[in-house]
This record gives sequence, structure tokens and C-alpha cells, in this order.
Amino acid sequence: MPTRRNAAALIALAALGAAVLPVGAGAFPVGSPGRVPAQADGARASSLVREYVRSAGVYDVSVTVTAPANHQSVVRLRIGAIARHALTSGRAHRARVSVQLQISRRVVTIRAVAASVTPELSVSMIKVAAPSTGPPAPSTAGRRPKTAGTTRASSGTGPTGSTGATATGATGATGATGSTGTTPPSGSGGSGGSGGSGGSSGSIVVPSGFAPVTNYTNLVKDYEFTGSSLPSDWSTGDGSYGYQATQFQPSQVTMTGSSVALTANDQPNSAGLPYEGGWISTAGTFTLTHGTIDFRAWVPGGQGLWSGLWGVNPAGSTPSAELDVQEMLLGDTHTVHGSLHNWGPSPYWVETQSARDDVDLSAGYHDYEVVWQPGMVSWAIDNIVYAQYTEAQATAAGEAWPFDSPNGIYLIADLAVGSASEWSGAPDGSTRFPDTMQIQYVKVWQ
Repeated sequence: MPTRRNAAALIALAALGAAVLPVGAGAFPVGSPGRVPAQADGARASSLVREYVRSAGVYDVSVTVTAPANHQSVVRLRIGAIARHALTSGRAHRARVSVQLQISRRVVTIRAVAASVTPELSVSMIKVAAPSTGPPAPSTAGRRPKTAGTTRASSGTGPTGSTGATATGATGATGATGSTGTTPPSGSGGSGGSGGSGGSSGSIVVPSGFAPVTNYTNLVKDYEFTGSSLPSDWSTGDGSYGYQATQFQPSQVTMTGSSVALTANDQPNSAGLPYEGGWISTAGTFTLTHGTIDFRAWVPGGQGLWSGLWGVNPAGSTPSAELDVQEMLLGDTHTVHGSLHNWGPSPYWVETQSARDDVDLSAGYHDYEVVWQPGMVSWAIDNIVYAQYTEAQATAAGEAWPFDSPNGIYLIADLAVGSASEWSGAPDGSTRFPDTMQIQYVKVWQ
């Protein structure tokens, strides 16, 4: 690939239709549901709900998907013209997806398709604004990057983050040429990745329609993976950690001199699992509560590969929560997912926000960030917010909010290989092994 590339990153949800478009803002209830019986969809089961609105405008739409207890399923959702997904499992058998839509017709159709069970749907719609007459101007709220370039909102978005922004910022040199497959990127790159913003300074751009974010300016941790060993707060993992097909091994974590490489490999291991992966964490050494977290990473591409940049409360914490800065199912290297998980006390729940980028994110380094402040989490790519979720939204949905407890979270980065029954799906004939995710740094501001 070229060693330098200028690209505008379009963060937007896929498949936007003329009648239902993402937008932004906040407040009054509407809606009378029309439900259609569940039906077969080939080898899959599907549910369909039609929601009726009294008038055109901007609506918050929240879809709760419920599957039978002790059954894990990836549920494909179509909300109007927008494609999303929800993941239910034995513990979190209920998941919620939120979007914000501009609706010009009287009916919105929500369809859910699962592999083996018929998902149940519950839909909430709240009108928050009159119809939009055009794209909003960029917001001046939040922090601007210190890199050169401009940022504009391609369409507004609200607290549920159903759209994003186009960034035309300075693009630094990418890392040394690399590709998916057996020749990983060498990670010797400069300050910018292909399609990236030239590296993060802790500055976050907040497009119009989002709530302002807290300005965390004190750099408390600057983990540069440039030496011959991991920074002292980080250690390798050895175990499956709940994954069905991957055993994480210290041997799959290597230092390149300018990054740490986490490798996924198709070799059986002592645990009897078909794949090995790389895992590093700050368990037992560093935790944080609130702040801006930035992982600068170069992901591979390949069906069944599954990257994670995330954090969880220490073992035994109550309440117990998980904050996913980035998950990517690397058969699709244009889509990024950020999630919140409540693991206890029950009822368990998960909120997943997704963004689609017109840049192939496996082509270079990118910054994957969250701003975690009391009562709200904001997700960003290359310093641009693409989604937010708040305590008020969780409370309105009848859910607990475990994310402001003083337990703190420790940080994790891993590259796994999925099975056929997991969210990522299994590898196929196009997947090449070994392959790596490389991380240049992790920074934390508070």
C-alpha cells in the first residue's frame, strides 16, 4: 500500500434512506405500535414491527431486543433504512439499539432477523424536533484537534449517535507498509495513520447535535509501546476469558520496536481450542474512573478476526460494568462498534453503538477513543465523536447505570478469533493466518 495517503473519513451509519435519515436533539412522546406476527425468513426467524407517528420530524428511536434466556444470538436489525445489530447472550438476553431519525412518512418499519430463535421487539419513539431543512453547521462545543485541517458535520446527530462527521484533517505518514495476512504492518509509522488525524492530543471534536463533552486535560498515563518490553503497568494474558474458540497466549504478544503486536493464529493449544490470540491488560496495576481514553491501533482484516480495545471493573466488583472503546468484526474493516455492558446486579443489559467509515480502517493507524464522564459516555474515531449514551437514557429504559462507581476499570487490548456461534462468526477460506493488530500507544487524560 502507499506509505502516505490523504483521505476524508466519513463516519455515518450505513444504508440511509430518503424517508428515514439520522439527525440530532431532545423531548415529547408519540407512537402507537402496529405489530406483525413473526415469520420464517429462510433458515432464520424474524419479527416485524410497524410504528406510526403523528407528524414528520426528528425522533429518538429505541429498539429493545429480547431472546430466550441462556440463548446467544446475533440479531440483525433494520430500522427504517438503517442496518444495525444487537447481541443477546445467556447473561444479557436483552439488548437495546438506539438511533435518531428524521421521519417524513407516517410509518417506520423495524425488522429483526436471528439465526434460530424469534426475537421479541419493543420500540420506543420520542419526537425531539421539527423536520430538518438541511445539514447543520459544525458545533463549536468540545475540544478541537491541535492538528491542522477542518471538520464539518455531514448531518447532525443526537445523544444516540446515529450519524457522524466528515473529517478533513492533517494526515501524517502511515506506518511501514503492511497488509492483512502473514505479513503484518511493521508499526514503524509516524504520527498519522492512513485516513487518520495525525495522532491524538486528547482533543475531541463534537459535531453539531451532540452534547458537549468534558474537557479532560491532565495526561495521567502515556503508554508508548516503543521499547523491547511492555510498559510496566501492562502484562500478557493466558486464558480464554470467555471466548469460545481462542486461547490467549503470551507467545502471541510481541514488541516490534514501535508498537506491540497482538497475533491471531490458527494453531491448536493446550486448552484444546483451535486458535490462539494476543491479550494485554493493566489488571492489578492501573484502573481509572472517568477520563478520555485513546487507543492508537492498526487492525487487520479477515473474516472471523475480532479486535477489542476495552475495559472492565476488577474481578469481584459490585456493580460490574464493561466499557468497550472499540470492537471490530474484521470481516468488515469499515464498521466500528462501541458498547456498554451491565454485568450485575441483574437485569443485565448491553448498549451498542456503531459507525461506518468510508476509509478501510485496516489500511493504517487510527485513534479509537472514549470520553467517559459522569452520566455519559462518548465514542470517537480519530478525535471525532460518532455516538453518545447517557445515564438518563438508561434510566428511561428502566436500566441500572453502573458506570460511575468508584471501582474503576482496567484496560485491555486483544485480538481473538471467533466461532460460528459468536458475534464475529468463524473464519472462512479467505482468512489468512497469522495476522496481527498493532498498538502504538494508549493515553489517558483525567
